[in-house]
Amino acid sequence: MMPTVLRLGLRNLKLRKKRRGQKLAGTVAAIGLSLIPLVVVLEVANGMIEGITRRFIEIGTYHMQISLYGELDLDEEQSVVRDLAAVQGVSLAFAERQGVGLIRSARSGSGVQIRAVPPGLYQEDEGFRQYFQIARGAFDLSDEQSLLMGRAMASELGVDVGDPVRLLSSKTMGQKRPVFRISRFTVAGIFSTGYQDLDKSWVYIALGAARQILPDARRLIAVKVEDPFGDLRPVIAGLDDALSGGDRLYRINTWFAMEANQYGSFRTTKSLLILIMVLIVVVASVNVSSAMMMIVLEKTQEIGILKAMGASPATISLSFIVTGFATGVLGACTGIAAGLLLAVNINQVIRGIDFLLNEGIGVIRWLLRPFGLVKQGSRLNIMDPAFYLETIPIRIRWPEIAGVAFLSISLATLASLLPARRAGRIRPMDVLRRV
Repeated sequence: MMPTVLRLGLRNLKLRKKRRGQKLAGTVAAIGLSLIPLVVVLEVANGMIEGITRRFIEIGTYHMQISLYGELDLDEEQSVVRDLAAVQGVSLAFAERQGVGLIRSARSGSGVQIRAVPPGLYQEDEGFRQYFQIARGAFDLSDEQSLLMGRAMASELGVDVGDPVRLLSSKTMGQKRPVFRISRFTVAGIFSTGYQDLDKSWVYIALGAARQILPDARRLIAVKVEDPFGDLRPVIAGLDDALSGGDRLYRINTWFAMEANQYGSFRTTKSLLILIMVLIVVVASVNVSSAMMMIVLEKTQEIGILKAMGASPATISLSFIVTGFATGVLGACTGIAAGLLLAVNINQVIRGIDFLLNEGIGVIRWLLRPFGLVKQGSRLNIMDPAFYLETIPIRIRWPEIAGVAFLSISLATLASLLPARRAGRIRPMDVLRRV
């Protein structure tokens, strides 16, 4: 039975009649076109979420943070860092100070988050080095008067490598009265994380300088692990054992706990976008039902003859289900291939669209300028790097692609059930009476 069903089902795809060929080709094209935005949104969303999350956990919150409370001298702090670095699963541990302040140049000023790190962090931490790109200058905090700032902040303040800046910080005295201190620094390097939200808010100084200008800063020990996306419970247990000696007060936070709200927001946005794209695929799959219904009507006489020759209703119905399945496969292959091609080149596509859009606007402005109808405007960006990554990393997740293919093929197959059922109910005598 199955060879007959397959033969009859695939026979419908030979497209001998022009009208029938146009219907099936249009159905395949509709499924393929509906899958292109779904695949692109899926891969771009994955890339954006991973790119932003990786930046936060490698240079922001790190994989884990251990907050220490109470008085702790320098030697004891270094001893704790060494003990934590020896825990199984930990790849790196180091002390950091975090505070807030106001940075000022000759042209402008801005509020900043001050981050004091060991001078050798850039060389020791591969993950930090991967997302912390030095645009100008160098990561050199060997001099306690050196400072690093983001490219966006440097542009706002109008400073470059070698320029002096002033950093205003504060400490709390008796009765919680703040005392302000102005420290002078020299810009040793300008960095870019690829995400302007981070570049605009951080400045880095040497850890030794923070002990002088940030006495009330938040003290923490940053921990990097071998697999930040794996099960962190064994590592947390090891850190607890290393910290349990003495009367220390501490708290261990994982990156997921610290970034749970933002990470959840990313996932929710991705789910909503995918839901909208899936609805488009569902609508496109309805075309399979209408196209198959027309084919059934056109092949009524042929179906009646096959039944008169002994073909069962199940054979006829299954043959049309095979046709719907094959249509879904063709549409899925076409749409997924085109979507992946567009997704892996999305950065070039966006830059190309930006170029054409701005060139077109420039021509319009040039034509209207003699009439005084337009003013000089800023450059337009489809994806403003102030809110998105400068370059979207694309990571193709094949299980998700397989899920998209399964969804589209299943919908096309389900859409063919009604036409297949109608074809199975055709009676040979009714067809022969019309001949």
